[in-house]
Amino acid sequence: MGLSLDEHLTLLKKLEEKGLLDCTLEAPFILIFPILSAPGHCFGMAVSSSVYYIDPSLKPVQKDTYAMAKDDALWDIDFYQFLAYGYSGSVQDLSSALTEIKRLVDSGVPVILSLAPSGVPHAITVIGYHEESDETFLIVYDSNAAVYTRVYTIIDGNLLCEWKDKPINVTKVEIFNPQTLPKPISSIDFENALKRIFELYFGIYIHCPINVEITSAEDMKLIVANNTVIRNDFIDSYVYLTTNDRLILLPANRTYKVEALGTENGTTNIECVFRTGDEILTYKFENITTFNNTRLYLPSVKSETLYIDLNGDEVIDQELNAIIIPEFPSNIIWPWLILTTLIAVILWKKSKRRVYTLKKVLIG
Repeated sequence: MGLSLDEHLTLLKKLEEKGLLDCTLEAPFILIFPILSAPGHCFGMAVSSSVYYIDPSLKPVQKDTYAMAKDDALWDIDFYQFLAYGYSGSVQDLSSALTEIKRLVDSGVPVILSLAPSGVPHAITVIGYHEESDETFLIVYDSNAAVYTRVYTIIDGNLLCEWKDKPINVTKVEIFNPQTLPKPISSIDFENALKRIFELYFGIYIHCPINVEITSAEDMKLIVANNTVIRNDFIDSYVYLTTNDRLILLPANRTYKVEALGTENGTTNIECVFRTGDEILTYKFENITTFNNTRLYLPSVKSETLYIDLNGDEVIDQELNAIIIPEFPSNIIWPWLILTTLIAVILWKKSKRRVYTLKKVLIG
């Protein structure tokens, strides 16, 4: 089951409406879409089906789980898929985990197992088991084959299964007890889950059909032109493109400069998201008028100033300062504290603002 950007934005609106996500975290939440969409929705589907089994009253529609349409359970599946980044199960050798798996299944609780065949995370649900001689057979629900159950064999601590039509052995698993996870409609710590992600990544969100070139200090590059990734030297990165949007996540252990080239007359917005200390910051550059050959420069993804060369003649015509949005969840901090801290942060940022010359911008 795939996830569209529109569905992800619908989830964002639901979380904000229910008070589960502060509006200051809109840009970070949108920017995690390339991660959430890349591996599919196996964890969300495994947990949702398990939660429905334990408490059928939580079903969004009262019908058998297998008979639900995609739209029936989409909210819950998306909700739990995100939780994969906010919760950790117990990572164990399969041989030692088997006792706990059997205990939970015997008590009527499905068990979510997170595997990593060939390094790719995948979640399945154990709904039964059978023992015979020196073998244990796990009966599982696997979203990769949702129309039937599968039986996996365990011999000497090795789970024998297939991944992309190739036989593999799995020796370590991460166990999740669905009883310990939040109900579909409940308050969870979304902020900390986002902090975990942006400890690892920088995010760049560009709202415009514009060409982009991002260069690291090591001269590695990500180039997007004509709505296509032309080059990407960053293995641990995520890029999602639509006609009008560029969502980019880059490893946070490097430094980058960004250059964007206008291809038509229009308006561009750029948002850079990163973690500083214990907070997530969003730098917003809004309503940037661009023309064909207009060049936009950020000497760093943490730059508070965007430099604009309107006609591509390598002369800076305009400078635009960022709107800085700190992460201050309104549901846990008093309004007066939000206001005073916001003012303090902005004044501190302004005091550190540096003016870059065109030469420094162009050559880093």
